[in-house]
Amino acid sequence: MAGVPACAIPLLPSPASGPIEDSAAATTETTANNAGQAVIQQASLAVVAAKKQRTPHPKVLTAKLDTKPFTVLGVTWDRTSGLGEVAIRYRVRESGTWTRWSGVGESDAAPDPGTPDAKSGTRGGTDPIVAVDADGLQIWAETSTGTLSDVKAVLVDPGADPVGVNATNPSFQPAAATAPTQPTIVSRAQWGANESLKRCSPDYSNSMVSAAVNHTASANGYSPSAVKGIIRGIYAFHTSGQGWCDIGYNFLVDRFGTIYEGRAGGITSTVVGAHTGGFNSRTIGVSAIGEYGASAPAPMVESISRLIAWKFSVHHIRAGASVILVSAGGESKYPAGTSVRFNTIYGHRDAGLTACPGQRLYNQLPAIRSRVASLANASVAVSPIGKVDAYSAAPSGVKVQGWALDPESTASLTIQVSVDGAVRTLTANTSRPDIGRIYGKGDNHGFSGVVTAGNG
Repeated sequence: MAGVPACAIPLLPSPASGPIEDSAAATTETTANNAGQAVIQQASLAVVAAKKQRTPHPKVLTAKLDTKPFTVLGVTWDRTSGLGEVAIRYRVRESGTWTRWSGVGESDAAPDPGTPDAKSGTRGGTDPIVAVDADGLQIWAETSTGTLSDVKAVLVDPGADPVGVNATNPSFQPAAATAPTQPTIVSRAQWGANESLKRCSPDYSNSMVSAAVNHTASANGYSPSAVKGIIRGIYAFHTSGQGWCDIGYNFLVDRFGTIYEGRAGGITSTVVGAHTGGFNSRTIGVSAIGEYGASAPAPMVESISRLIAWKFSVHHIRAGASVILVSAGGESKYPAGTSVRFNTIYGHRDAGLTACPGQRLYNQLPAIRSRVASLANASVAVSPIGKVDAYSAAPSGVKVQGWALDPESTASLTIQVSVDGAVRTLTANTSRPDIGRIYGKGDNHGFSGVVTAGNG
């Protein structure tokens, strides 16, 4: 969850009194999807004339709005030229009672520039905020500079959980006998993903080299039965509210330790998410559902560790090691093109100006790294890793190009490549600086050669 920027704190109204409004306008559009799926309300918010305002006059202030019931809300706005940091305060009505004012800034769980998500999603917005069964809303919005325009509150009623869906994700087990097994993962079908909300096809990295630990916004007091609806709400906000291709996280873990499939494209694949602005490519995005500044439940921490251990065994990533990633810019605190060394398991705050994943969960990262290492590092170490990057027709057969290395050594490997039963032995000793930067074992791990193959 992105915290309110420090420079915006003086702009926020007092939590005790809050702004006093005279009037407000809101135009609400409701989108109903298939039966049992999310109902999305988008309310265009207008400026209030606040003559008795006891706090700095905001760009947008609504009256207390009566709404249809919702579980997830978010606020979005146009990204106009010269727009500075945006500060949002909100309160909701739950069980007939209005909550105190809470603050949130612009989310930095965001797509990287140039990706399909960034091309599709052009609006700024907060993180999705959980408010189970709320039916009223008031919004206060301010910006440090520029014009705040076309502000919308996106309210999601996630609908009923799917019934009779027993689909599970297929198991993938690396060859090494000591590799950790795949943990139980609730599939998209099981949590009720409406696949028609996806806006574009999955985008894939050429490899995975790290995992980023995030958290979602707002309270932790949800029940086990509410979680699937919360995820459907986050999914609807990311796609229909912010215009992203899909839910931003690769995986989500609730406070009880249940793991959920996030972005579509395959749980063993290298799908690019929208979770850690500037560093989404080649990073597995794991998000804890809730806000973990004050606590980090042990079942959740253990499930995060087991999930990452399994994914690291699939992608041959060592816990406790470091990796150099290049920032794509965007919402990252590092300008585009900056090379940054991260631990292979890092927190969102390491890449962006955010409190995410919460101080208590961030404090658990050393223990998570140690646990993942104990579960997976042995299986990663026993197997060489590599990939065929390209192949093409050649006069005498098939030309193959790729790389291979031993994670425990800088020495070049001898490999065998087979095409239609024809085998050729090659040495992976040509320069591949890109592989050297990723794994830190030198550059000379590339191979190229022609494998003689029969006709057809």
